[in-house]
Amino acid sequence: FIKLRKADKITCYEYASALASRATYYRHMNQFMYWDVFPDQMEKFLKDAQALDEKARTEGVASIGPLYCLPVPQKGTMATKEYPSSAGVGLLHSYYATDDADAVVPG
Repeated sequence: FIKLRKADKITCYEYASALASRATYYRHMNQFMYWDVFPDQMEKFLKDAQALDEKARTEGVASIGPLYCLPVPQKGTMATKEYPSSAGVGLLHSYYATDDADAVVPG
């Protein structure tokens, strides 16, 4: 994927759409645990991909490196402001952190 994205042969949105489609189709496998409290998470994922495509258009494809919009799933134990972060505790299932964990903040 990264080779194709660097060559501008595929967009972030195209790749994200394929992933979102599969995630939605296989939703019953519970690969993302917040379908109940964040049912529009795939739409957010796609909007994020569109934003990266726009950045690549205006600033050049190198501006979205080194992963070139390759999504990296993270466990609910990594606190994020944009997604629920339960830390594996049922009581925190719909909790949104006030700050992002260092592991998810871009360098």
